Amino acid sequence: MKVLKGFVIFLVIVLSIIVIIVSCSDTEEEPVAEPEEEVAAVEEAETVTETEPAYDIEANEKMVLEILEESYEGLGTIELDSEGKVFYITPSEEIIPDLVATQAGDPQAVQSWNEAVEAFIFASNNMKDILPGYTLALRNPASPELILLAVLDGSVIYDFTND
Repeated sequence: MKVLKGFVIFLVIVLSIIVIIVSCSDTEEEPVAEPEEEVAAVEEAETVTETEPAYDIEANEKMVLEILEESYEGLGTIELDSEGKVFYITPSEEIIPDLVATQAGDPQAVQSWNEAVEAFIFASNNMKDILPGYTLALRNPASPELILLAVLDGSVIYDFTND
């Protein structure tokens, strides 16, 4: 359970950093516009297409990846699949006994897992402001092709404990 709790603490730290970054990027105050400027601004806004993002996706991917890599150093690996819009987190194999205990229904392990799930939801919710449509996926360290948890825009789309 110690490893899973450490993992949850790591996620909370990463999430806090992402929240701060997102908060800072939203603090720009817009100047008060004159009525004719408001009409021009509305007309201009209507001409912007939905395919034109108002932010730099590559820069945001890089920023989130760097934060995850720095925070997770020594605990496992982080990989970004830009095309698939997925940040893969592969913990070290030390977490395997905790996962087995969770699957077996150990109350402490289940509680730790639920805390980790909530941390992923919180991170994903905050990340969606700068990278909407991206998934945070926790891989099985023994079989990295298997996903243990996947969260997209703040919603759990897969949790191995529900199988």
